[in-house]
Amino acid sequence: MQTSNIYRDGYTKPGFISPVEGLHGALEFRFRPMLSEEVDATEEAAGKQPNKKGAVVVFATAIAQKLTEWSEVDDAGKPAAITADAVRRLPPAMFGRLYRIIAGVSPSEMPPHATAEEMDDYTRNL
Repeated sequence: MQTSNIYRDGYTKPGFISPVEGLHGALEFRFRPMLSEEVDATEEAAGKQPNKKGAVVVFATAIAQKLTEWSEVDDAGKPAAITADAVRRLPPAMFGRLYRIIAGVSPSEMPPHATAEEMDDYTRNL
């Protein structure tokens, strides 16, 4: 048996969060998965913050550092910059889901336009 679960330097994964009516629209993105020590360090740093806002900034910073692209746009319809400030302004349900995907504790969803090859790769990695 052969497996390939090791994250190589520069490795990126596609991600997708489906829209939830009344909460948020869809989000398509690419990201570099967090390593175990990055997850631990992020959660430890968030826990040491004096208030919830500080913890949110820690998580938003970690997410922004791992996102390589996303489908968010600004008011002019141009790609929105990936910053901790932009990430922390995502709807709470999306923010939490995005962190869990990047931290490797929850799988991404398959985008509706995925090819058969992408769907096979997705199901193989569940």
